[in-house]
Order: sequence, then C-alpha cells, then structure tokens
Amino acid sequence: MKRTEQIKRCFQGALRSALLPAALMATLLSVSACGGGSQAGAPTPPATPVALEASPPGALRGYVQQKLGEQVDQGLALAHAYGKVSVVADVNMTGGAFTTTSSSGGASTATAFSSTTLQEVGVDEPDLMKTDGQRIFSLLSDEPYSYRLNKLRVDRRLDDGSLQAEGSLTLGESSPQAGASPVLGGVEYGGEEYITGLHLSANGEQVALLGQKYPRYTYSSATAPTPVIGTNGVDVTADIGFSDYSVIYTPVTPEQAVIDLVSTSHPIAKSRSVRIDGNLVESRMIGNILYLVTTWYPQLTTITTAMDTATTAERKAAIAGLTNKDLLPTITITSANAKDAAVTQPLMADTDCYLQSKNASYGVQMTSITALNLASPTLERASRCFLGGTEALYMSAKNVYLATSRYTTQGSDGIVAYANQAHTDIHKFAIDGMAINYRGSGEVSGHLGWDPSKNAYRMGEYQNFLHVLTYTAQRGWFGELDASKTEAQPSPAILTVLREDASGTQLTTVSTLPNAKRPQPIGLSGEQVYAVRFLGERGYVVTFRRTDPLYILDLADPSDPKVSGELKTNGYSDYLLPVSNGLLLGVGKDANDTGRVQGVKLSLFDVADAANPKEVATRTIGKTGSSSGLDYGSHGINIFTTGGVSRVALPVTVNETLYEAPNSFFGGTMSWYDPSYRGLARFDIDIANKTLTERPTLVGQTFTPGQYGHDGWLGFERSVQLDAHVYYLTGLGQVMGSAW
Repeated sequence: MKRTEQIKRCFQGALRSALLPAALMATLLSVSACGGGSQAGAPTPPATPVALEASPPGALRGYVQQKLGEQVDQGLALAHAYGKVSVVADVNMTGGAFTTTSSSGGASTATAFSSTTLQEVGVDEPDLMKTDGQRIFSLLSDEPYSYRLNKLRVDRRLDDGSLQAEGSLTLGESSPQAGASPVLGGVEYGGEEYITGLHLSANGEQVALLGQKYPRYTYSSATAPTPVIGTNGVDVTADIGFSDYSVIYTPVTPEQAVIDLVSTSHPIAKSRSVRIDGNLVESRMIGNILYLVTTWYPQLTTITTAMDTATTAERKAAIAGLTNKDLLPTITITSANAKDAAVTQPLMADTDCYLQSKNASYGVQMTSITALNLASPTLERASRCFLGGTEALYMSAKNVYLATSRYTTQGSDGIVAYANQAHTDIHKFAIDGMAINYRGSGEVSGHLGWDPSKNAYRMGEYQNFLHVLTYTAQRGWFGELDASKTEAQPSPAILTVLREDASGTQLTTVSTLPNAKRPQPIGLSGEQVYAVRFLGERGYVVTFRRTDPLYILDLADPSDPKVSGELKTNGYSDYLLPVSNGLLLGVGKDANDTGRVQGVKLSLFDVADAANPKEVATRTIGKTGSSSGLDYGSHGINIFTTGGVSRVALPVTVNETLYEAPNSFFGGTMSWYDPSYRGLARFDIDIANKTLTERPTLVGQTFTPGQYGHDGWLGFERSVQLDAHVYYLTGLGQVMGSAW
C-alpha cells in the first residue's frame, strides 16, 4: 500500500469514531495502528504535589517559556504538530441547506417524556436525540455507508402520537477534494466536519449542536535518509522501510471543535458565530448555561519555522520573544449581519489561568473551562484555564472534576499498556451559573481504565466527597476481547475517597480501599474493571474475565468504605443503571464458562439487601458478535419510568445467521454469526414484582446472509419516549414511531 493511501486510511478510520470527544479520540489514536505512544525522550515524572497556583501577571508566559526551554535542553522537537486549532460555536447564523414543511393544528404536548441517560440528574449531556415534549430533535445520517451525521431533523408530535416533519438542517462539510497546496506544493486531504451531539436549553429556545472539524493536511515527499552501513555491510536504513516513512504531512487548515446554536422558533434562524481556540473535550449543560471544556496547544508557528536547522541559542532566543498573544486561546464572535465585523479577544487574561509549577512534565497544553449563557442576548461568557491536559470530565450539579493521567498509554490489537506506578491528577472547579472557581487538586494511584468512554463513570460525588475507582494493573484490553485468550494477572482496583480541604487548594485523601483493615481486593486475579456506578452511599463495580463479579461498596462512612456484598454471574455489564425499589439494571455481554463472549445480556439485580445481592432476571439477545447501542457510549439506552414500570429501549444488532467459509490458512471451514437484523429491543421492568419482560423488537433493518450492514451504524441509533409512545432513530436516518 502506498504511504499516501495508508495515511488517508488511518485518518478515515479515526474519523469514523467522530461521535467521541476530541480528548477521547486522541487516546484511541494512541492505541491504534495509526499512532504511537508518548514522545520519545520524555521524562517519567515523579509523584509531586498537584495543587494549581494562581498566575500573577507575566507568570504564564514565564512558565511556558521555561517548559519550552527544557524541551530544547533535552533535544526534543518543539511541540507544534497541531498548529492553531479552534472551537467553533455558531449561534443562529444563516447558512447550510434548510428545508421546512408547514405545521398545521393537532400538535400535542406530552405529559411525561424521557431524557438522555445521564450520569447525574440535572446535568445534561450531549446526545443525538432529545425532546421538549412537543418536538423531537434528531441528529442523523442519511448518507449510505457514512459515519458522518449530516442532518438535524425536527419533528412535531401530534395528538395521535404520529410525527409531522417541521424542518431539517444540513450539517457539516464533506471532505474537500484532494488537490495541490498553493503554499506547500504538496497534495491536500482531510478537512471533514462532523457533528457529534446536541443539547436542548432549559427554556427550549436553543439547540446547541456540537462537533469537530478535522485539519486539512498536505503531504509531500521527504528526502531519503543517508544510508548507514552496519557491521555486516547491510544498509541499516533499508530495514526501517523508508518507503513507509517517505511522506511529510503538515496541517494547512486548523482543527476546529464546532458548536452550532440553533433557535427552535419557527422558522429556525441563526444569528452569530463563536470560535474558541482549542479542541472540545466535553460539554455539559445546567439550565441555560452551556459548559465547555477545551484543550489547546499554544500557537508556536512563529518559533518553530526552520527550527530544524536552528542552533540551541537561536531556539531559546525565539522562545524568549513569545508574548501572551502567542499563548492564550482566543474567542472570535461574528454576527450574522454582514455589516458587523468579527471581534476577536483573548478567551481569558493570563491571570485567569493556573499553573502547576512542581509538575515535571515538559508539556505546555492548556485546559479551559468556558461557560456560555444561552439565554443571554449578548451571549454572556466566563472562562478559566490551567496548564495541563484533560482526559476525563465528571460534573456534578455544583462542581467540575477534570482528570488526567501523567502517563501515556501504548498498545495495539486491543491490548493497552500503562506505565508502572501510574498516577492520575484530579482538579476541582466549583460552578455556580457563570462563576467558575478553582477549589483544589488531588492525586490518586492508578488510571481510570482502558476504555476512555467510561472514564467519567469512574468518579462520583456525594455530600462533598469525591469517590474515584482506579485500576493499577499495567495491561488491560480495550473493548471486547476474548478473555479466554488473556493471561491471568493481578487486578488491583482501588477506591479513593477525596475531600476538599480548608485551604481551597488540595483534595486530600480521606480513605482508600483495599487497606490494612479491609484487605479484600476489588476484583479477582486477571480481571478487568468494566462497569462502575456511584449512587449516593453506594458504589457498584463489575469486573470480568470468565465470570462477572458485581461488588457493592458501602460508602456511608467516608473514612471507612467497605465491600458489603458480592455476586458472581456469567458475562459482564458495561453499564449499570439505577431502577427504583432496590433494582439495578446491567447491560453488557453474556459469556460461557471459559469467558468467551456471547450475545448482548441484560441483568436485573436486586440490591436492596447489599449483603445479599441477587440476579432476579436475565435476557440474552443474539449470538456471538451481537452488539447494543451501549457498545458505543452511555447514551445508547433509554429508560422511562411510568405507572410502576420502567420501560427500557435498547438499539441492538442481532447476529443469528450462521455463516461458513473456507479457512485458507488451516484448511477446513470457519464459521461465525452474521447480523440478522438491527432494531430497538424493548423491555418492561415491573418495579414492585422485580421482573423483566421482553416486548417485540421494532425492526429497523434486516440483512441477508453475508451482508454486514455497514449502510447504517448502530452507534447513531437512539430513542425517546413520550407518554405511551416510543420514537426510534435508526442508523439509516429514519424516525419510527410506535405505541409502547
């Protein structure tokens, strides 16, 4: 394969995961065949105090200059590969193909309706489908064989439960045609824009669409290295396969995190565009306040030009010339009125940033928290930042916790390796409307797990205590790997309880588990931590290798947490969802006695008696290879409780068609199960009787033998429930309605 085609395929493969936040994508790329690990020569930082420090005028510039100088001293390349990137927020601005159909009488407002599956009640998360009880807003893809959400659809619910199309908005940009770069003379590719989720403001007047625009690159031929002849007379450089490394690719246009704010009034209108330098990590919304967490590498283009040939003195002189303008992210607001010029300002002052002076890392990445008031005519905003990266965001009603490991993961083929003695830093910021205030930082042993899509669920706040479940083993598997083929290794999961101290700078450790008093490990030898859920005075942990132990943690006494109950079943749960009356729903995969994964499994646990948990009902859907919407993130399930019944709607791809083919390597035949259909599986949980009853699946797509069903993606499927009806967004971009 030519290197140019290999690069293109690497980017196409990465972009297919466009629903994932930018920070999560960076983690995925580090464990894929298209990426590597940490920067060569980077130091292994020791455990140090992690408290952030206020930045007096000029301190931010001095801090960054110091770190860049240390990079030069160590002979490292100055980190500028990302160039200048931007977050983009478009507020009610005209543009894009838009169509509207008239809406006549008969509109209906539901008396009760479901919401996105949330980690914390009242803290909204971006999803693909939301409703205000009258209208349903859906992000969908109607492009065959596409992994790009390209349309916002608005439907109004009528009295009889049917839907009337109210409008649609074409989203994003397709990949520009490759062509010669007018600047660098190379060939350009990339530049795709992806919308990944939406928020609906509390007043129902704004829809916030979130997304990412990936950089447009040029690639051109590189000069072959000078041959190096080894002692055996062989050209050593030939062994590295220079043909695989003979392309230089450089970003020409920046990467942009995209947010479009759309008015829900009829007709839909747009009014302004907002751009913030940085990659979008995640977002949350409380009421009408949208909170954005972004990361950004300072603009270093001016000092990295021709740095390959510069002397050490010349590099340090260039670093000394940096100003705050080169370092601080900016915000640009553009009005829809063509007569109004765009206004660009620093996102915050340098004194609004915090430093971690005792951090031994050479990095200069910035993390920003920005609040936007969507109900404000002037789009009121506030921001804070700190020097350091962020891998995971957990947000309660009053606080934001940002976590990052000091070590980069490496791996391939589903196996992830973490550095020995990994530690995770956690920074706490209090939020109150537009106010964002730093409250302290803490450190926990281990990392938040091998699957970044679940990292937020490793944390939970209760009565001002933060509970964190970390994993300290060095190796794990990512996604779904046959556990029967993995080696048994110790699986020490650690619970850490943290509390903000009186100084307002530290999150101090109150207790850990296991400990000398309670040495029982959380997890058996060789197991991985799968599902974690903190709910009030309890924590629930699922580990897996061949069986699925469910551990119940008693958190009532922050100084003395303990394992209060344990239950072993086959398979595992990826997510644990609370149900009333002491019930807990687990959704994941079944497994046989050897740990080989089977179909999608739902487990209903009775945890009313923490010392004696029971699995009171199970259902398995499909054979090996079957999957559910929860395989793509926590929003792939919808639960709505009404009349003493919790109604569960779960998109699934069901593999039941046995397919056989010749085995060209070992002879004979090999067999597997192909997809038979994709649809919305439905279940009733009778809360009083603690039963799980299956309803007929709403089939959205069927497959013929050998058809893999890539013309629609399960990760794009969602559902919402309004009164006695359910509405199913299929991977083909259709919205199906049905009485429950």
